[in-house]
Amino acid sequence: MKGPIKRWGWFLLGWLMVGLGVAGYLLPIMPGTIFLILAAGCFSHSSPRFERWLLDHERVGPSIRRWRERRAIPPKAKIVAIISMAGGYAIMLVMVQPAGWIGWTVALFLVLSAAYVASRPSG
Repeated sequence: MKGPIKRWGWFLLGWLMVGLGVAGYLLPIMPGTIFLILAAGCFSHSSPRFERWLLDHERVGPSIRRWRERRAIPPKAKIVAIISMAGGYAIMLVMVQPAGWIGWTVALFLVLSAAYVASRPSG
C-alpha cells in the first residue's frame, strides 16, 4: 500500500481503536486506554489533527502522553487493570466453562499481561 491508501487505512484503523476505547470505558471487563493509545499511534500516521485531539483531550490525553513519554502506567490504573483481568477471567470461567486447555491458555496470557502492566514505571 502506498500514499493515500495507506493513510486512509491508518485513519480507519484509528477510528476503530477510538470506538473500542469508548466501549472499553463503558464496559467493565474491557480496557479503554490501550485502544486510545493505539488510536493515537494510528492517527500519527494519518491525521495529525485527530492525534492532537487525543493528546490534548482532558480526560485521556494525560494517559496517552505519559505512555508515549515514559511507557508509564499510574499505580491506580495498574490495580484496576489487574483486578479487571482477574474479574474477567473469573466471569469467563463461570459463564463459559471453557475446556481445560483454553482456560489455562487464557490464564497464562492474563498472567503475562498482568506482569507486563505491573512491571511498567509508575511515574
